[in-house]
Amino acid sequence: MNLLEFINKTESTRNIGQVECLSIEEATATITNLMSSMGMSNPTAPTNSSTKGVSVKKKGNSIIITLSMFTPPITFVWTNLLPAKELPKVIATIIDQKKRIGSINNITLSDGTKFVQLGVTR
Repeated sequence: MNLLEFINKTESTRNIGQVECLSIEEATATITNLMSSMGMSNPTAPTNSSTKGVSVKKKGNSIIITLSMFTPPITFVWTNLLPAKELPKVIATIIDQKKRIGSINNITLSDGTKFVQLGVTR
């Protein structure tokens, strides 16, 4: 067995669960709630990798959200702070670019303005 074969054998993706949504707004809310409940939001320390991630795909008129475990962990880069109302548009872009989301930061300012920041695979 050569090195490339060894590396390919040690990489794995295990799907934990999947949900189907009928609109981008429903998918956005589902992703936010799913990541929060799975401990994938507002990390306490700066991070750029995760063993869990969310994939989002379009299938016909539906949006399929899949929560997966990755070995080795996926690496991601953080987006700039985005107004929370822009999140559906960003999720649509992530679908088109076939990227994964590894983490999300939800930020609320003292005046009530809400922002989000996503950790997205490269």
